[in-house]
Amino acid sequence: MKKILTVLLALALMFSLCACGEEDPNAGLYTCTQLEASGMTLAVEDVFPEGITLELKSGGRGTLNVEGDAGTVKWALDGNKFIMETADGTSEGTLENGVITVELIGSGVIMTLVGENAKVSSLIQELPSAPPAEEPAETPAETPAETPAEAPAETSSLVPDWWNGDWYGWWSAENSQGQFPESWWDAFAEIEVMTDGSVYMALWDEDYERNDPIAEVAFRFEEGATDLGRLVSTSGYFYGMDIGEGDWVIDPDDVIVEKAILIDSHYTDDTGEDFDFGVLLRPWGTDWSDMDEEDLPYFYSNWYLPLIEAGEPMPDKIPEDVIEAAYGESDSN
Repeated sequence: MKKILTVLLALALMFSLCACGEEDPNAGLYTCTQLEASGMTLAVEDVFPEGITLELKSGGRGTLNVEGDAGTVKWALDGNKFIMETADGTSEGTLENGVITVELIGSGVIMTLVGENAKVSSLIQELPSAPPAEEPAETPAETPAETPAEAPAETSSLVPDWWNGDWYGWWSAENSQGQFPESWWDAFAEIEVMTDGSVYMALWDEDYERNDPIAEVAFRFEEGATDLGRLVSTSGYFYGMDIGEGDWVIDPDDVIVEKAILIDSHYTDDTGEDFDFGVLLRPWGTDWSDMDEEDLPYFYSNWYLPLIEAGEPMPDKIPEDVIEAAYGESDSN
């Protein structure tokens, strides 16, 4: 999500090219309906509530508008190959049946935009035919109407608000077969329940920050052992490893303490790194006094407790001076 945000905001401000030409049948307004990055697919309204539009004008000119920030583009079509040039580079994709799918400047961020005149013939063919006009309509008494109660419940949208928000804890790596260190880091996470019922998690540790996470994972919500349900991964990444369907399953019932979630998994990538890892997180503001001291995050007492006692929100990262002071004291002992 952070990658999508960075690329699109940059695009909205830097376009400054122009061209001229004749009337083009592909000219018109295209509205972004979907964004994809790092294997995750997101509804555009979850990332940009005010929306994204691309207006293609005849002569190869156009305007991209990202939440009110507009800039010009130069575009061309070779068959169904769509090319969009900007001051910063070239984006390529396809324009077919009134739908543009384009990767933004080789960033891996893919944007889907649907035009005003997108072809919908395949959808129209699936609609039921209207009854012949000469046949008398049946009375309501003879044809009972369907009631909402007969429709299946969409449980995926009933994600408990308990999951939403900022989380703090630690993650550890062990049994390393490569160069990755076996160690322990304070960890943070932002969990966001989307409007379509999917769930997004960004995870980072003391060496990173909120806008530069070590993991971004999309989940679906399922019923679990408790009313809180569980999260099952659908796509994402952790460092250099892809996270796929069911690779991470997070069930609060797997943790013996309340208000906590656990990720217990294995890491491997094509560089030869191979290790087991675990992540333990609790909602920001939780008192960890129900756990042994050896199971507390490293910065729990000297940094976390003073913040939550003051009612402070979770920062984007641990300040460098706090880290240097803590590890400096540790090294001198």
